[in-house]
Amino acid sequence: MAGHRRKLDTPNATCPQCGPVSTHTIDSRVTTTNGDVVTRRRRVCKSCGERFSTLEMPVNDIDEFRREIKRRIRKELVEKLLKDL
Repeated sequence: MAGHRRKLDTPNATCPQCGPVSTHTIDSRVTTTNGDVVTRRRRVCKSCGERFSTLEMPVNDIDEFRREIKRRIRKELVEKLLKDL
C-alpha cells in the first residue's frame, strides 16, 4: 500500500529527557553502518514529547558485547575524571 504508514508502538526505548519507557516509533529505516546492518528508529516520548533516535543492531556474541560495553564505560569514566582535574 503506497503512502501507508504503520503505527509502531515500541515500549522498549527509554526517553533520554524524562526517563519513562512509554515511547512511540514514528519512522524506521534499515541501513548499513561499518558493514553492519542496523535499524534506525525515530521515536517520540508519549510523556514529554521529546523526539530522539535509536540504533538497533544484531549482537552475534553477547559476551563480546558485554566486554565492549564495559570498555566504553571505563573509557568514559577515565575521560571524565581527567577532564575534572
